[in-house]
Amino acid sequence: MKSTIMEEPILNSHNKEEYPPMHTAEHILNGTMVKMFGCPRSRSAHIERKKSKCDYLLYACACIGAHVNNTSEIGTFKILSHDFEDSRWRVRWKVIEK
Repeated sequence: MKSTIMEEPILNSHNKEEYPPMHTAEHILNGTMVKMFGCPRSRSAHIERKKSKCDYLLYACACIGAHVNNTSEIGTFKILSHDFEDSRWRVRWKVIEK
């Protein structure tokens, strides 16, 4: 008889608290997208210290400004690029340290 042992998956270690301003910027971007375009929060996100990305599902291409007002807690939050394909809007951004 063959024994089947299920192993716990090994996940990449990642801690959004590593750089809290970027995590906070993700929340700001998600809130803005939900309010302005009525879409769900990001479908997927990749958050890092230098730059990050979020994917949003939209029914049509949307254009927004390339900056947001900064706060003293996160510095400048800048959208680097975006593209729209098959109802997926990908946004890449970074927080510029003071």
